[in-house]
Amino acid sequence: MADEEHLQRPKDSVDVWRQRLEKIMPYIVAASTVIGLILSLVNLFDKIKISWVPSRNTTITLLFVLFFLIWILLSYRINKEQLRRDMIILSLFLIFISYLIYMASDIIYGLREDSVELSSKIQAAMVLMKDNKPKESIDVLSDIVADFKSKVPSIVYILRGTAYYNLRECQTSLSDYRQSLSIRYTKEAEFNFASATLCLCDYRKANNLFEKYVNSYPEDMSGHYNFASTHQLLNNLDKATEEYNIVIRNKSSLLEESYFNIGVVYALYFAQNNKIQDVDNSISYLQASIDASIAESKKKKTRDKKAEVKRRCMIKNAMVPIREREPACAGWYRTDDLTSLVGQSTFKEWWSRIEQDMTAEELKCEG
Repeated sequence: MADEEHLQRPKDSVDVWRQRLEKIMPYIVAASTVIGLILSLVNLFDKIKISWVPSRNTTITLLFVLFFLIWILLSYRINKEQLRRDMIILSLFLIFISYLIYMASDIIYGLREDSVELSSKIQAAMVLMKDNKPKESIDVLSDIVADFKSKVPSIVYILRGTAYYNLRECQTSLSDYRQSLSIRYTKEAEFNFASATLCLCDYRKANNLFEKYVNSYPEDMSGHYNFASTHQLLNNLDKATEEYNIVIRNKSSLLEESYFNIGVVYALYFAQNNKIQDVDNSISYLQASIDASIAESKKKKTRDKKAEVKRRCMIKNAMVPIREREPACAGWYRTDDLTSLVGQSTFKEWWSRIEQDMTAEELKCEG
């Protein structure tokens, strides 16, 4: 008898769970339908963004289907009374699905029309950005904001923020990036928000933002490079060098820039400590930046001589006294200040050799 009782227990346990599910299943159906109705009505009144309402309805539907399938699997003993209950629940389920499809069809149809128009306008704005027409791009993107109101995707604010950033309208750019983050928190928006903060010369806040960014995305060398730049602007030269070296070790696309900036760091060290070794170190890294620009140029089908000259011109421009440059925030030129090296013989000899490889036209550093 003990063995027989032991064999009966699993079956009894299943019966208990089946009976419980039979009791709660109608409530699950009713709740799913009510929630689906509420979400659809809210969507109609445009209180929440269309983009995530269908996903909520889908989730509700999938949960209901899951409960329904579990109930069917556990209902292994079929009788007339049970079959009648099955048909009632199945009917409610079909009514719910039909209602959901009916409501979603209008949403999807409207979304499809809006999506085509929105996509074409975003593409037009991106083309204008690529053609270096930020003002025209801003006009197109502003029309999208006006026409689509609360349904504007975050990418629109990212693009418009970038256009403003390119025009050096940093505060407006920051506002658009903040708006993008409020819609959808993305890696691109977080990076651009930190960049716009740096553009406003808030070095300390930008440094904190880029620190958070590199902790979240340690594989992104652009984050490390900008984090290093903010340290350099704050005169945290050791920390700046450490971050630039991360970029160099990973041989990223910012290799040339990182070599140059470390060269500037050693020039700043020399200005502070007057150690000749810092001059030699600076020359070594500046030469490495020139070599990196040449190596990158040779990778292309047609060698880009202008890109090679550009780095040399940046070195030349970094020798111009700060007082003769365009006015900027305090410390802004700390990332391209080689003025302390101009009077040093070893630096002058090195730069003389660099100039010999440049034509008279290239030495003008125009364009």
